[in-house]
Amino acid sequence: MLKVANIIEDGRIAGPQVRMTNVAAKLMGHIKTTLVFPITNSRALQERCSELDVDFKTLPLTRLTKERRILLRYIFFSWWEVIVLMRYLRRERYDLVHVSGGSWQYKGLIAARLCGIPVIWHLNDTDMPRSVRTVFSVLSRLSSGFIFASYKSRAYYGALASNAMPQAVIPAPVDLERFETENLVEPSSKDRQLLKKLDGKIVVGTVSNISPVKDIGTFVDMAALCSAGRGDMEFIVVGPVYSNQSEYFEKIRYRSDKAGLTNIHFVGGRQDVRPLLSRFDIYTCTSTAESSPVSVWEAMAMSKPIVSTDVGDVPLHVKEKFNGAISPVGDAACLARSVLALAGDAELRHRFGTASRREACSAFELDDVAQRTLDLYIKVSSRYDSVKT
Repeated sequence: MLKVANIIEDGRIAGPQVRMTNVAAKLMGHIKTTLVFPITNSRALQERCSELDVDFKTLPLTRLTKERRILLRYIFFSWWEVIVLMRYLRRERYDLVHVSGGSWQYKGLIAARLCGIPVIWHLNDTDMPRSVRTVFSVLSRLSSGFIFASYKSRAYYGALASNAMPQAVIPAPVDLERFETENLVEPSSKDRQLLKKLDGKIVVGTVSNISPVKDIGTFVDMAALCSAGRGDMEFIVVGPVYSNQSEYFEKIRYRSDKAGLTNIHFVGGRQDVRPLLSRFDIYTCTSTAESSPVSVWEAMAMSKPIVSTDVGDVPLHVKEKFNGAISPVGDAACLARSVLALAGDAELRHRFGTASRREACSAFELDDVAQRTLDLYIKVSSRYDSVKT
């Protein structure tokens, strides 16, 4: 049985961490996977691993960030963190390393290659600073294979990633059974109070952390335009505010207050988004950049019509007159027109929601994603073994 270390340098739960845990759990019995992530800011991820019975290891790793204190540690101690990873990988004798989190996460790549272990680099972004892309172009030749989270990511990195290496486009998966509307869980007492306020309302929501790339400002502007057209709409943002985004969040709150919005709710993060997501009548994504946004796929799995900006592979799965609408990035007026059209037509929302569920079942099935990941693991490992001999 292959022994795989799946390394990510950010312990906060987001799409990549959800994908890592789901796939690791599904591959039990075929692959021995250990998730490796930072000690700091990873309590929720540790709890998720324990819940799914996924093996994990926390190490003193720092993430790339604009926060001055953490950034300085990242700059001055990355070399030491590579050594820490090397010692761990050698001690545990891994057959393969899977580097998750995107092109800026290279410590696991360097550590693994210095240990003589093959590496798959998982690329799930479509908008990186030139400096990061330059570093990637140099280090990419160390990789033994690539997973692109979307065709958009493959196009973004294609010229920099060697076609001679095994590679695959594998989207973020969804646990389809978990996101069936029949498998709802009871909301917390706090959420029950919120849900009671939403009775008789058209609810438009999004699930994302509060950050500029998610462009919550455009969500606020869209909410203001919709509210001017109808008086029966409520807007919900489900997602945490991390310390490095507190200033951005204050600007968003100010923007909302200035628009006079009393029907927008920033409810914070949830370990289980289903009780609130199930109440959404329309799901929106206002991001400026995505690859394979798991929150959108989960909303589709829960039979929601989708209104999204033109990001990542979303347009491959959300189509006009089928299950939603696509708007240009930053175009609040276009988003609002699509949301209002759905808000005024319950039959259309139901038809689009049914189509979303069908598309999610076709494209994001967890068993299929896990099998394609396993196939690439075996291909890279076998190729490496043949080169060694």
